[in-house]
Amino acid sequence: MTQYKQILTDGLWTQNPGLIQFLGICPLLA
Repeated sequence: MTQYKQILTDGLWTQNPGLIQFLGICPLLA
């Protein structure tokens, strides 16, 4: 189960640079 989650996470990180920036900004807005 953990392996699938790791693959899914890696896929999100590599395919969604905008999401990475959004997650990077969120802590600053919180």
